[in-house]
Amino acid sequence: MVELTKLLESEGFSTAQARDILNDIWEEGDSSSTETLKVLADLELLFKILKKNDVKIAISTSDSRSGTMETIKELHLEKYVDHIVCGDDQNIVPKPDPYSAYKICSELGVDPSETVMVGDTKADVGMGRSAKLGWNVGVLSGVGNSSDLAGDADHVISSIKDMLPLILPGTEWQQYYKYRSGKSLAFFNLFSIM
Repeated sequence: MVELTKLLESEGFSTAQARDILNDIWEEGDSSSTETLKVLADLELLFKILKKNDVKIAISTSDSRSGTMETIKELHLEKYVDHIVCGDDQNIVPKPDPYSAYKICSELGVDPSETVMVGDTKADVGMGRSAKLGWNVGVLSGVGNSSDLAGDADHVISSIKDMLPLILPGTEWQQYYKYRSGKSLAFFNLFSIM
C-alpha cells in the first residue's frame, strides 16, 4: 500500500487523497480461514522452539496491519511474536530500505549484528543486507527464486523450517522434524532475533 500511495503521489495526488483512493478500492485477502493459506511449515511449533531458546521473533511485512494481525491470531502465533512492522504503519519506509530492520532491533534492544532475517523476496534480503544484519537467509518456499535471493542472502534454504539447524546449537531443533501437525499455515517475512 505504501508503494501504491507513492505512485499516486507521483501522479499529483496528495498523500491523503492517495490513501482515500486506496482505502476505497483496496481489498485485503481472506484471512477469515486458514483454509486459503498455503501449507509451508508448522509455524506454531517453529516459533515455540525459537522462544524456548530465547530467540525474539519479529515480523516485517509489506502487508497491512489488520490483515497481518488477523492471520497471526488465526494461526495462534500472537503469543510468540515480540514486534511487528507492517507496510501501512505510519512513517514506514518500504524494504529494501533498512528502516524496518533498525526499528525492530531498536524496539527489541538487540544489535543488528545479532539478528537473523529470513525472507522470501529480493526486498527482504535487500533489507537484511542494507541493515548489515548478522545473517540474511533467503527461503524458496515463498515468491522468490534462487537467482532473486542468492545475491544478498548469506544462505538460501528450501523451507522456513530449514533455518533451525542454522541458528540453534545442538540438536534441539530436531524435534521440529519429528512432530508435524499438518496444520495449514502461512509464511510471513520472518525476522528472528537472537
